[in-house]
Amino acid sequence: GKVVFADWNGTFQVWDAATNTVIEQRPEYMDWIVWLSWDHDVIRAATDDGRLIGWDANSGELWSVDQTSLDGLPTNWTSPDGTRRAEIDETGIMRIFDAATNQQLAEFPGLANTIAWSADSKLIAVAMRNGTIKIWGEA
Repeated sequence: GKVVFADWNGTFQVWDAATNTVIEQRPEYMDWIVWLSWDHDVIRAATDDGRLIGWDANSGELWSVDQTSLDGLPTNWTSPDGTRRAEIDETGIMRIFDAATNQQLAEFPGLANTIAWSADSKLIAVAMRNGTIKIWGEA
């Protein structure tokens, strides 16, 4: 999988978790990530300081950094296939539930701000409070 690391000291990195190597790196200061979307091969993140960052989910190539308004950004924490729902409590703990039965399926380590599902519902991108975006999949 991929791990996106947006360091507050001014570096944006995409890592390949399997090989532990940096795929993409460039200087780019970012504040807390407060919104994510995942549209097929493009992941977009909005930061608290109003930046909208877009990159290729497969190659890690950073496509764009633009200014945006955080007002009206759509959020949907139910997987596209409708089978699972993500929730983040007030402390930042994220859990995945079966949408039909409300049974808890997973609890993720670390503290999260927001999430986005992949289009096929198999992966989930989680914006962590430590400045990283982690991409999780089923084992």
